[in-house]
Amino acid sequence: MIHRYRLIDHTNYQLKIKQSLTIKPDEFTLNLARRTSGERRLPTAAALVAGNAPAGQDRPAVRRATGTALTLLHGSNLGTCAGIAGDLAEDGDERGFTPSVASLNDAVGKLSAGGGPVVIVAASYNGRPTDDATEFVTWLEGLEPGALDGLQYAVLGVGDRNWAATYQRVPTLIDERLTAAGATSLLERGAADAAGDFAGTVDRWTGELWTALLEQYGTAADIQETEPAADQETGLYELQDTTDSVIGELAARHGVQPMEVLDAYELADMEHELGRSKRFLKLRLPEGVTYRTGDHIAVLPSNPHDLVQRVADRFSLDLDRTVRLRARRRSRGALPVDRPLTLRRLLTDFVEL
Repeated sequence: MIHRYRLIDHTNYQLKIKQSLTIKPDEFTLNLARRTSGERRLPTAAALVAGNAPAGQDRPAVRRATGTALTLLHGSNLGTCAGIAGDLAEDGDERGFTPSVASLNDAVGKLSAGGGPVVIVAASYNGRPTDDATEFVTWLEGLEPGALDGLQYAVLGVGDRNWAATYQRVPTLIDERLTAAGATSLLERGAADAAGDFAGTVDRWTGELWTALLEQYGTAADIQETEPAADQETGLYELQDTTDSVIGELAARHGVQPMEVLDAYELADMEHELGRSKRFLKLRLPEGVTYRTGDHIAVLPSNPHDLVQRVADRFSLDLDRTVRLRARRRSRGALPVDRPLTLRRLLTDFVEL
């Protein structure tokens, strides 16, 4: 919205608080004006790294790492931290680092000052380390002071503030134990809250991370400024017609298996609970799948048929058309790229309507 429109306060609004389930401004409206292509044009890579110096002013030299090893470690039961670590590895490669990604357990006994900076993305699981971080935390707690002298690191914690008693417990512990062992933090530990602005926090912390890393390990590099690519104005993806269609791509990506619903009913009195549904579900586990207390069941929903049809009607789409998405530039989206699928499956299972 902000990229494509200017937001105009057309009433000189003065704050009035409205409180129901949440606190919000009452009777607050904005007008929109579409930005011109010039307004929407992003700064070049050189300007971004140099701090967006205004035109006509001398910009600092662009900094780029020259093959510096960068170790990215994750502690993640549900894959979020591993995904962030993978994204950071791609970003690091673009900035000249030589990144490697591994679980925290794989790093036991391997951290040293000579191995380059270390970035850790970790979560807590009921206040304890995740399955791929238990051995690392045990090893870390046993280190003597000075054992990691010279090591530079950064920690991004992932959690949910609704679990207040254990929120960020393990990332905080890792940060404290690394410092106690003599390692030096590159920047303040990040805390991404799944119940808050999770993506915004990750993006802001990531920007600060690259600034700190390039200050420490980057060297001046000559990068020619170029005009933004023409396809920047036309979106991230191009649709190409194809003949085959993928089946079960989304389920395969997340390791999801179908389950039979044996019973389902509403637990809450919907007329007096302000519409907050609380449902009882009884499921038959697939063959070979076990469950113990504390395990999670992930549900990947599909958009309803009538909503998918509404989108198809609005844009005159043939839902049975088979297409392939080709990415014009790298993004962190979750759409299936370079895989054939029907528009019906794309709109039903891969986008949020």
